[in-house]
Amino acid sequence: MAVEMKKPSTWAHYKALLRKDLAQELHTKEMITSMGLYALLVLVVYGASLAQAGSELDIQQMAGGLLWVVVLFTSLLGLNRSFSHEKENGCLESILLVPMDRSVIFLAKATANLVFLLIVEVICVP
Repeated sequence: MAVEMKKPSTWAHYKALLRKDLAQELHTKEMITSMGLYALLVLVVYGASLAQAGSELDIQQMAGGLLWVVVLFTSLLGLNRSFSHEKENGCLESILLVPMDRSVIFLAKATANLVFLLIVEVICVP
C-alpha cells in the first residue's frame, strides 16, 4: 500500500521562510541594529547639512522627501543584508534546491525586511 504525501503549498513555504528569517533576526538582532544605525546616521547627516543652508531653504517642505530617501536606502540595506547573510552561510543554495517558486523566497525576504524596517522607522520617525 503506497502512502501518498501531499506537496506543501506556496503559503506553507512562505510562512516557513518568513518564520525562519524573523527567528534568525530576533536571535542575532544584527540587521535591525545595522539598519537603525544607518537610518540615524543619515538623519544626522541631513540635519547637519541642512542646518548650514540657512534660512533660505524651507526644511519642513523637504522633510517628507528626505524621510522617504531614508526609508528607501534603509530598506535596500536590509534586503541586501538578508540575502548576503544567506549566501555567506550557504543557506541560499539549499533554499533554491527546494521545489518552490522563486518569487516566494523573495516575497518572504521582502516581508521580513518590511517588518524590520517598520521597527526601525518607529524609532527614527519621531
